[in-house]
Order: sequence, then C-alpha cells, then structure tokens
Amino acid sequence: MTKKKAPVKKKIPVKKTTKKPVKKLNKKQKTYVAIVLDNSGSMATVAPETIKSFNEQIETIKKESIGMDTKIILTTFSTAVNSLFFNVPVDTLQPLTSKNYKPDGWTAMYDGICETIDKMEQELSDINDSEIAVLFTIITDGAENASKKFNQKSVADRISRLKGTKRWTFNLVGANIDLEKASVDLNISKGNILKISSSKVGIVRGMTASTQMYGTYMTSRRSVKNSDDLGVLSTQSVYSANTDDILDVSDEAMKPVPAIKK
Repeated sequence: MTKKKAPVKKKIPVKKTTKKPVKKLNKKQKTYVAIVLDNSGSMATVAPETIKSFNEQIETIKKESIGMDTKIILTTFSTAVNSLFFNVPVDTLQPLTSKNYKPDGWTAMYDGICETIDKMEQELSDINDSEIAVLFTIITDGAENASKKFNQKSVADRISRLKGTKRWTFNLVGANIDLEKASVDLNISKGNILKISSSKVGIVRGMTASTQMYGTYMTSRRSVKNSDDLGVLSTQSVYSANTDDILDVSDEAMKPVPAIKK
C-alpha cells in the first residue's frame, strides 16, 4: 500500500509596496522685501521722520508675516551705495537709527537699484524659485544725479525682465521728481507709484500710505497657494485701484479746499 503524497501548497507571492514620499504641507511662504532708500543730503531735514516711519513699516511687515518666511533687504543710496541689511529675517531685524541712517551727499538712485537687484540675483540661492515672491520698493526725494555704474536703461531693463517672471512687484515712492516720466522710464506702472512731499508731515503721510501698502501686500501674499497665483499678486496695483493713476498724498494734494463764500 503506497502512501499518498500531501498536496503541495502554492506560495502566494507577496506584493511589495513602496511608500510614496509624503509631501510636506503648510510650507512657509517665502517673500523677500527689498527697500532702496534715499540717503542723500536733502533727506537730512526729515531723517527722524524717515527712521520712525521705516521702523513702523517693518513692524507691520513683521505682524503680517507670522507663520511666513519673510526676509528684509535694505539698501541706502547717496553719492555711494550701502547695503545696510541683507537677507535678514524680519523677526530679528534691528531698528533703523540715526547711527546707521545719516543723510549726506548726492542721489545715485540708479546705482542703488541695480546694485541691490544684482546682489539679490547673485547671492540668494532660491531667488529664481517659482514659489518665491519679491516686493521691491524705491524711495527718493529727488531725481537721479550721481550714478556712476548704471543708467536709466540699466534700471528699466532689469525691472522689465523681473516683472516678466510674475514674481517681482516694483513700486516707487517719490517727491520732487516727475513721477509720470519715471513710470515710463523705469517700467513701473502708475498704480504702483506714490507721490509724497519731502516735508516732515509729507514724509509721515507718505510712509503711512506705504505701511498700509505693506500690510495689504502681505495679507494678499498669505492667500497665495501656488506659483500660478503669484502672477496675479505681482500684477495687482499696490497703491491705486486704477493702474493708470498715481496715488498723490503730497502736501499740495492734501490741502483743504477753501470754502466757497456765499
């Protein structure tokens, strides 16, 4: 009598599963805020107001940047250009004081703008990242008269190229300068231009408008969820609802209209 062989159990192949990498959610939105500030001699009479207003703007940016990654760049320009703060987290930025802001000299605005842009592009490793936004503010109380390295075309070409990325937003705050012409010459839309006066009251009024602009921009920045939306953010006017209008808060514009005698 022969024994029957036990049936051989077939091995069921085990499928190997590969875990997909988990995407990190809630990545901090990163924004570079660059400010190119006039430090020429004509700013001396309004230096205290300029310092105070700048620090108030930084406090607004800091408040609106909670949970975000915001870095500050501050360049001052007179006869020479000085990189005062570069790639500094807004939370650790030291206040501007009379020790590091001492107006003197002429107005090398073109050099200040171009040197700041070039330094950012050369030294910030993620500046071309599709998720990075840049808000670039130029503040001057007079026309260019001292640049040695760059000219109007140098500025216009850079601004035009960077606006084309749809991640850079440029705005100009100016006094004693033809802002209509500056809009054309520098490729900055009129809705991103603020006209102020170089008086003490005028500086405070202008910087108040700029402080509001920073708050609005950072709030809008927070709502951007993907790189496509950055394009919408970069084309929004920061000062005027109408892209064809310069916001005028100069002393002359703010004068009360005299009552009509009956």
